[in-house]
Order: sequence, then structure tokens, then C-alpha cells
Amino acid sequence: MTATVPKFTRGASPAVARAGETSPLSPDSVSPGSIAEAKGIIASIDQIETWLAVAKAGDRFLYATRPFLPAGSQGALRMRTLSEQGLVHLVQKRSDLLSSDWCYYAERSTKPVLDARQLREPRHDVRTVPDDVSAINVLLPILKKAARFGRPCPTDVQLAERARLPRDAVQPAIDAMRTMNIIRVLPAKAPTLRFVEIVETGHKTGLIA
Repeated sequence: MTATVPKFTRGASPAVARAGETSPLSPDSVSPGSIAEAKGIIASIDQIETWLAVAKAGDRFLYATRPFLPAGSQGALRMRTLSEQGLVHLVQKRSDLLSSDWCYYAERSTKPVLDARQLREPRHDVRTVPDDVSAINVLLPILKKAARFGRPCPTDVQLAERARLPRDAVQPAIDAMRTMNIIRVLPAKAPTLRFVEIVETGHKTGLIA
């Protein structure tokens, strides 16, 4: 599955808010051809670096649209690092598509990239996890196979083992797939705790034999 992350936009600089605060961003400031919102997806480090290399002061990059940012997301951690270095201002506003979601923007500051310190040593108290697109790409085939044969939905532990992902990367990826209407999830009894329906095919996971 290929997911597209929004291009950066260029336009009049809005009032910049601190991280966690809202800031009004007018729809007419979005560049033609760019994608306004890519629900559930967090930009990868490569996409962030590509934008940073060409962005000018006041340029904005919509790097995520979702209810919250997972603490261990590599893309989110990279944006926080850039903010701490003074290279971007982090801004968020409510999604125009779903009131429960937030649009997370980075706005390029006037500080030259050459003035930034080198990346800090990795923090050992924060566990980084694969970004949503990568996690979805390995988890979705596992869910599709279980649904196609009517097998019980694997638990988070089983999904993490089969996909070779950290366990805490599983639920955010499932939430992202639900938000993007790739799957539907209904509660079930232990140990699976959920039924999964693949929207594309209508196949559903089954019950414990």
C-alpha cells in the first residue's frame, strides 16, 4: 500500500503558535496541487529532510493529520528536534475533515540550517518506532490473510512478532488504518479482543476454534 504525505505549502505566514496551541491557517495558503490532509499518516524523516532542504522562511509542511502523535514516532521526534534547534515552529489546528483529528504543521523559521547543531545523541528513555506507513505495509498483509481464511485476528503480541515490529507500534498502525477506512474493527472476546474487516474485500477475521 502506498500512502501519500502532503507537499509543503508556501504563502503568507500565519500567526505562529507554540507547540500544542492552535493557529489559524487559511485554506487559500495551500499551494495548488498539494494534498490538504493525509489522514493517519506521519511524514517520514526522509520526507521531512527533503522539505527542509528547500523550504524558505514561512513555508509550511503538513506532516500529520490524526487524533494524536505517538510519542515514539520517528517523524514526530524529528520535528521536535528541529523545533528545539530553532529551525521550525510547530503549529496545530483542528482538521477540516474530522473534528476529532488535528493537523500538525511545521513552519520554517528564519534560522539558516547551517547554524543548527548536529543531531543530539538518541534519547534512551524514548523508544522510536517505525512510521505509520511502514508499519501498515507489514501489518496489513497479515490481517488480510487472517480475514481471507476466517482465522482469528492475531493479538498485538502476535502481530508484533510476525511483522517484526515493537509491540507499541501495532495499535497506532491499526488506528491509522481505521482512520483511513482500510479496516473496520469490532470488539471481540479474549484473547484476540477484536474482529477485523478488510474494507476492500469485505473479508472478516473469525472466532477462536
